[in-house]
Amino acid sequence: MAETFRFHEHALGAVSIVSDSAVFRDQLSDYFRYLHRVSPHYRGVMEGLQRAPDADPLDLLERFPVTDKEIYRNVLQVEAMDQLRNHSFVTDYSSGSTAKCVLRLCRAADDLCEQDVTETVFRRIDMRPGDHFVCMDVGAPEIYDFYFRAARNLGLTRMSYLNLTRDYAWSSRPLQALSPTVLLTVPSLLVRAWPHVRGLWNRGMAPIRALVHMGEAMHPEFRAEVMATWGCHVYSFYGTTEIGGLGANCGASDGIHFDPTMVVPTVESPRWIDRETLEGEVLFTTLHIHTQSVVKYRVGDLVRLTTAPCHCGDPSPRLWFRERTHDAFVIAGEKFRYNALLAALQEAVPALRLLSVEIEDLSDAEGHTLLRLILTEEMLPHREALLEVLQVGIFELDSIYRYGLVRFDLRFEPASYFEGRKVPRVVDRRQHMSMPPAAPEDERGAGAQPRP
Repeated sequence: MAETFRFHEHALGAVSIVSDSAVFRDQLSDYFRYLHRVSPHYRGVMEGLQRAPDADPLDLLERFPVTDKEIYRNVLQVEAMDQLRNHSFVTDYSSGSTAKCVLRLCRAADDLCEQDVTETVFRRIDMRPGDHFVCMDVGAPEIYDFYFRAARNLGLTRMSYLNLTRDYAWSSRPLQALSPTVLLTVPSLLVRAWPHVRGLWNRGMAPIRALVHMGEAMHPEFRAEVMATWGCHVYSFYGTTEIGGLGANCGASDGIHFDPTMVVPTVESPRWIDRETLEGEVLFTTLHIHTQSVVKYRVGDLVRLTTAPCHCGDPSPRLWFRERTHDAFVIAGEKFRYNALLAALQEAVPALRLLSVEIEDLSDAEGHTLLRLILTEEMLPHREALLEVLQVGIFELDSIYRYGLVRFDLRFEPASYFEGRKVPRVVDRRQHMSMPPAAPEDERGAGAQPRP
């Protein structure tokens, strides 16, 4: 009988996705006992809650405070180093594209658990013996050694790493000769290489059966363009440095299938869409990680979660990434989102692909706040159209502009400015930022809603 998963509504309002099985409750209890034994930090949390590690595990999960990035960097990393001592381990340093970097320490057992997740993802995208698996990036080849190990366990024998350079036309040219059936890359890199690789094969005739992207969300319009041009399925492999890989979508849905017996998601103030679906900022508990494991860790992602059945027949719940909380910013009390800003600009200039936003303080006399858009030089002829969108085309930003509370600046850089695996979407340099807690909300800022 297939394992079933459900939303567990905690007494204090939070909601977690859990398994109905007794085995899962035992697993969760074992996890808390393990943390009590090896982590002084989490042992202190349990003692402060006056809860024994063998208390009801769902009650204990509910009462646990959020683990933030500062605790991860300054406390759990130190504890992990102490645990490791003479053990061998590997490190994973985050890109820092949206926040200060974090360092994860990983023993072989943890690495194998994450490899198991990766193999499940590769099976879901129908990776098989005979495929040529190509990974395309600008560096970090050691990451792809990990993915190649997972692919070899599925019987693949052909795997290649294609290193891109600032000359995308030249460095992406070997893709045609490599003729991959499965291609894994980062969306922002594919955007930059796209003008040079989209025409390598006749429309709909590319050998690529599956494109897998990781590290960032892919814009829906670009995703549709890739699928139409290459005739392939597009899969999103979701994960973070701290929790590792979580899962990927199937061919029938864009929702990320994942296993809550390995990673438990919790949403503190959910906004219910229907009885099987909710949205909010997600906190993750990593049951499968034993070095630098986390309880209710704030990764900074707003997501949608559902337990509704998928057309593919997989009973596991699904997740949709919505945005990073770091990609939202406040000016004069009004909250704006990077994706909404990008969409408004693309309505005026559809060719716009690359955008970074910087926010700086100005004196009251100068205009309170400077919002600077950094774009590629090819956008220079569209300067006036883009400025017009900022001044009158975005609801609430237009009124702030009329009131003199924000000034706009457009800076045009060579394409090389956007080189690297991931470029920060929003960089906020203000000294006194007024970002409210990232509770789930609709576009007008409404609070949590009761379950329908």
